[in-house]
Amino acid sequence: MNGACSFRLSLRFLAVGWCVLCRLGAAVGGAPSFQDRGDLVDTGDGFVGASLPLVGDWNADGTDSCGIYSPATGAFFLRNLNSTGGEQVRFQFGAGGDVYLPIAGDWNADGADTVGIYDPASGFFSLRNSNSSGTADLVFTFGAGGAGLIPLVGDWNDDGDDNVGLYDPSNGDVFLRSTNAPDPPVIEFTFGTGGPAFLPVTGDWNNDNVDTIGIYDTGTSQWSLRNTNSAGDPDLVFTFRASGIFEDAFEAGTTRSWSRALGDVTPIPLAGDWNGDGIDTVGIYAPASGMFFLRNLNSTGDPDLIFQFGAAGGGFLPIAGDWDGDGDDTVGIYDPASGFFFLRN
Repeated sequence: MNGACSFRLSLRFLAVGWCVLCRLGAAVGGAPSFQDRGDLVDTGDGFVGASLPLVGDWNADGTDSCGIYSPATGAFFLRNLNSTGGEQVRFQFGAGGDVYLPIAGDWNADGADTVGIYDPASGFFSLRNSNSSGTADLVFTFGAGGAGLIPLVGDWNDDGDDNVGLYDPSNGDVFLRSTNAPDPPVIEFTFGTGGPAFLPVTGDWNNDNVDTIGIYDTGTSQWSLRNTNSAGDPDLVFTFRASGIFEDAFEAGTTRSWSRALGDVTPIPLAGDWNGDGIDTVGIYAPASGMFFLRNLNSTGDPDLIFQFGAAGGGFLPIAGDWDGDGDDTVGIYDPASGFFFLRN
């Protein structure tokens, strides 16, 4: 994984550009399916409506695809193709009914992303090296449970496998595991001052194959990015806000202006390699308006890409990945209420 997730879409509305429609819902016989109709219901064999999206390259084919985790049952439903059809990988991992957070990464450097779960109450991580039922391959406690820490995933040292990390929003402390072995060295440093306005992002900001940390200040729209996982001042500091000129999705040839003052209170930060140059750069999703603002340079300036994707105020969750294997990360949205994914190529 390249860190373009966060924190990793239906033809029921019009979007600018090409849209891939897929859905994980309930199909005949109780098996979940990527389809364009039906409700998310309890099928009697592990799937219920409340769900969280995942993004990963589940089969090491160089293309990211979608998945769903059901916290109530502990079931994962993964698909290797961004198209209509039944889930291709389905398994139980962890006990259902607990408030676990799903994560995904290449834990053993075999080229395939696999799943994990994090228990924020206890600080317990459970990681699996294959997308199948079974006990965890890696189990460890990392960080203080119940402290409101935010889990992170990235390749912190360019060794080819992804490792976990934690960000403490109360004080800006960052804790990164350097390997997935028992009792590994831990990289620990403070970056920023912490506070409720700051949100963490991860990415390879300088094309050195190492994922590092960044902070987005939702109050000022200031980004602070660091090129090494160590204490120190940010290597990149710039302002990038949700504002600009865009083409109206519903009126061809019509341009409109948008600024944060017109709508969203809490934009959501994104990171991805939007132009295939090997460098992750930042982006913003404004949920109240359905607007995406993406920048190809980690510097102050206007968005390089600005568009509306999805209905305003729809309660969607943004995701990012390389859906077609072309080397560019593009965005998507997931609708928890219906199970629809909408992906832009």
